[in-house]
Amino acid sequence: MKGLFLWCAHPRRVTLGVWVVIEIDGSWGEGGGQILRASLSLATLRGVSVRIRNIRASRPNPGLAPQHLAVLKAFKEIFSGSLQGAYIGSKTVVFTPGEVRGGRYVVDIGTAGSTTLLAHALLPALLRSERDVQVILRGGTDTRWAPTWIHFSEVFLYTLRRAGYSVEAEVRRRGFYPRGGGEIVVSVNPPHSPRPLSMTSPGEVKEVGIYSYTQGIGRDVAKRMAHSAEEFFKGFNVRSVVEEGRGVSPGAVIDVVVETSGGCRLGSNALGERGKPAEVVGREAAEGIMEELNPIRCADRHLQDQLIIYMALGGGEILTGPLTSHTRTQIWLAGKFIEGLDFKIKERGELTLVGCVGGRM
Repeated sequence: MKGLFLWCAHPRRVTLGVWVVIEIDGSWGEGGGQILRASLSLATLRGVSVRIRNIRASRPNPGLAPQHLAVLKAFKEIFSGSLQGAYIGSKTVVFTPGEVRGGRYVVDIGTAGSTTLLAHALLPALLRSERDVQVILRGGTDTRWAPTWIHFSEVFLYTLRRAGYSVEAEVRRRGFYPRGGGEIVVSVNPPHSPRPLSMTSPGEVKEVGIYSYTQGIGRDVAKRMAHSAEEFFKGFNVRSVVEEGRGVSPGAVIDVVVETSGGCRLGSNALGERGKPAEVVGREAAEGIMEELNPIRCADRHLQDQLIIYMALGGGEILTGPLTSHTRTQIWLAGKFIEGLDFKIKERGELTLVGCVGGRM
């Protein structure tokens, strides 16, 4: 067994008047939009200002893109914050949060920008509200390089509820590239009863859920994707949901969600593409989940980084696969905002045990 012990560094602080400003280098790691979104969330939780420089430095078109500007404006509106440097192409922004309030808010990204990525960014701070909050998000629900609607609702939110948080979500319309047009509603209803995440004993496969959805290209495509995925799970308890909907952009997506006897859920998905047979799309989603089951674990490669901020707040331990670059970035970033974090990472062959003692806000 190889062991790696990580101490999360204390934040670098710059004092401006009565405010503490935490400086973040947006080029760290992959240097993508993840650092921007997570920094806004952590700054709002801490009640401190954050200056993020070198935004998306490693991307072909560095600086703020329209979907990132929409994230900034959402944080400004929902949390009564102030912004500097919020324009397309900007490589440095300063955000100062206000109070975490209840109420109802509508955020229209205006493109196929991911509603689920925005929801992930907003949720940690929304969960601090002492009043009910409802946020309606419009844009893409199933897009590349972002959580699908099913992974967000059936895997991530399921895990949060297991950790004691009262949060629900519904999808009113699905949205695909390039026009989006999707709409999801996220509702946070305190009080919560948070407890440390304890996800170390997956057990065995209990049920396999296959969610196949098409829009504007016919139900037959959804059936073929589902049938292709089902071929991988003969002998298991399989539940398939095949749906066809309407929207402004055609698209196809399939998710495979495995629930284990230990109460964990793992997910994998694939998006349809022009010219790619439906059978290939279904097979990709099935093969992805088979990797998560060999050997079986409690958090899939996409879920692991989504849980880091909640572990930083309340502690816990998860059994997952090899850490992704996104997860390592989240661990690094959490240590910039929250003092006293103690992350321990132990590699066990193809599995990784991640533990954390929560820090001080």
